[in-house]
Amino acid sequence: MSVFNIKLFRHESIGTWALLIFFVVSAFFVHLTSFERTNFYFETTDEFIYLKMAKQVAEDGISGYQIQSYGHELTSTGQHVPRYFSQPLFKHPPVFTFLLAFMGRFFGVHAVPFIPIGAGVLLIPLVYLIGRETAGHNVGLAAAVLMWLDPVNGISSQKIWMDTTIAFFSTLALLFFILGLKRQKNMYYVLGGVAAGLAANTKYTGILIILAVCLFSLFRQRELWKNKWFIFSLVLPFLMLLPWGFWNFSVYGSKFISTQITIHSGLKRVVDEFRAGIPLLISIFFFFAGIMGIFFKLKKEDFFKSKIVSPKDQGSNRRILYKISAGFILFFFILLRDHFLKSFSLFSIPTSSMRMGFFQNEPSYFYFGRLIEYSFFYFFGLAALFLYQPKEFPGLGLLRFAALIILLFFIIWGNFQCRYILSAIPFLAVLSAMTLFRTLDFFDRRRLDSLRFLLVLLVILGVTKLLLLQSVMVFPNFMCYF
Repeated sequence: MSVFNIKLFRHESIGTWALLIFFVVSAFFVHLTSFERTNFYFETTDEFIYLKMAKQVAEDGISGYQIQSYGHELTSTGQHVPRYFSQPLFKHPPVFTFLLAFMGRFFGVHAVPFIPIGAGVLLIPLVYLIGRETAGHNVGLAAAVLMWLDPVNGISSQKIWMDTTIAFFSTLALLFFILGLKRQKNMYYVLGGVAAGLAANTKYTGILIILAVCLFSLFRQRELWKNKWFIFSLVLPFLMLLPWGFWNFSVYGSKFISTQITIHSGLKRVVDEFRAGIPLLISIFFFFAGIMGIFFKLKKEDFFKSKIVSPKDQGSNRRILYKISAGFILFFFILLRDHFLKSFSLFSIPTSSMRMGFFQNEPSYFYFGRLIEYSFFYFFGLAALFLYQPKEFPGLGLLRFAALIILLFFIIWGNFQCRYILSAIPFLAVLSAMTLFRTLDFFDRRRLDSLRFLLVLLVILGVTKLLLLQSVMVFPNFMCYF
């Protein structure tokens, strides 16, 4: 029997969900214990800011969504502070802080960390559901195990950071869009738009999920643009951002866009880089205007239909595609060979720091190498970005688009921090598990028993390395930049 089709549980029984509940509960208490033991939120600026604003919002309402008073305290002692410290409104949309304020007001200050921890551990069942819907029960369960052991999710969960919250809403949005593709129900598209809107109202980068869905539909599922509910789901996150936009306008007036660019240092850097050519905001405008123009002006029926390709051409295209994919994978393997060696060593612990900007001068492939250092499993996920299968479920294509868009955005953004790409890791976990099972299945069908045995040994080594990283990186909770 093929390895890929063997079920660890005969049916999706109570045993599966009992195991998932164990993962969620155990991860929750591990991260809560690490958080309470270290109290690092008193020593890291971001965490102190969010706690302070949450307290202000709980006591004073939305007028407390700023850190001017704290900024004045720091500047009075001669300390240099970022420009957004002096602004009457905080730079990020407010969902994360409002959630913290809600927990603090109704359940006490000790419940505040439940938001980042809860969002992080809930990624485990979400990843299982995405894996199950796209590639089957085994893939979903294996992806859940990877998410349970993932160092980036673990470290980010036990700090008062918004990254797990963005990742939760982004992953939830993608799950709904995948369900919409699979079950052909418009309700799922709308729910996906709502979840993406919550991600964007946590941090602007949450909108990357909608960008991924747009590009996926244009390249792979153009018939979706005939569905008005699908289009509405893409517009919905921007509608949900309107209250935040009006709030900014009421505070800053007509200068609110330039103010946002100024106080977001990363965005300002990107805009400065585009200043020699087309400004970033104009580029974004024309991108979305182009999408709308395609829908409203190009009404030819063949735009919404998949092109019919002869079997001979399909075979030729598939061979070319496989060669290109193999070339990409070989290139990345050579480029990241040092990181591979570190991933197979139990004595190699990835570098981390408490110093801001520690990784800002790293090469552009930093995220790829770092993920492989954490676990060689991610190589399967990264390789899956280039292993397109023409007859596979479209939801897998959407996973690829989402992971790739998020990774590319933060590569361009620079100032590398692994927590920034946490929203891509659930998708990579599913792709990693899928590719691993497909590789085992390939070895099984070709009766390559020695290679299958070697891969099983590497899987055991990979799990051991992740458990080791849990003990030396996650449990101590001693770094911010990793």
